[in-house]
Amino acid sequence: SQYNNIDELRSCFKSIESLISSSVRAFASSSANTLVQFRDLPIFQQFDQAIGKIADRLSVAPDLDTSGVDRFIQFESTPSASGSHHLAVLLEAIKSQHPISLGYKKFSGSSVSTYSLHPYLLKEYRNRWYLLGWDTAKKSVRTFGCDRIETIDILGDSTFSQVNFNAEEYFQHAFGITVIDDSPPALVKFRCTPLLGSYIKSGPLHNSQSIEEFDDHSIVSLKVLITFELLAWLRGNSEDITLLEPLHLREKLATMLKSASDKY
Repeated sequence: SQYNNIDELRSCFKSIESLISSSVRAFASSSANTLVQFRDLPIFQQFDQAIGKIADRLSVAPDLDTSGVDRFIQFESTPSASGSHHLAVLLEAIKSQHPISLGYKKFSGSSVSTYSLHPYLLKEYRNRWYLLGWDTAKKSVRTFGCDRIETIDILGDSTFSQVNFNAEEYFQHAFGITVIDDSPPALVKFRCTPLLGSYIKSGPLHNSQSIEEFDDHSIVSLKVLITFELLAWLRGNSEDITLLEPLHLREKLATMLKSASDKY
């Protein structure tokens, strides 16, 4: 009889577990549907990509239970963004307009440097978080990778400096996360294969992008800052593109590609 009671108890727990699981899925499904319905509201626009993934899941599994379709469709699993454990403290400093003292270690060095910052913005780029703020020593807005932050001290008794920072204007000509102060954007033009042109057309590289399509090639034009991220993209697609202008960037890219080819 004791064994029967244990079996009955196990059966009871399984039923409760199944009920809770179904209830949680139903609640999650309802919440997800509501979120998708309001995705066009301005407050949700910055989360459009994430909401889009939720919408994709709902389209194949309305109850968010994908166990039955795992053999046929696989969603991308993205790890947590690097440096996200600092977000709460940094966000509070930004909202409260409190200067901070930042302990920061660059990838290129082993020592920790200290920066006095007035934090303005947290920005995610390619699964990494970045902090933008006014560097009191350099007298300019600078960008710091949150995954390289060692310490954060809130300076509550210091005066916060607001220099009319506008994130949209600041990143207007950025190709990636890097912005070079006082540098004007350049007209970057390259020829590419029709196949790459189709990819670029369906997923624009930048808001300023324009494409001229021909039978055997496409011409892509961008008005952007010359940054590390731009050079990295050009190098990565060098087999399918020919950089046309500006001339100084063309020469720099040629030097970099020759240096790379000399290693093989």
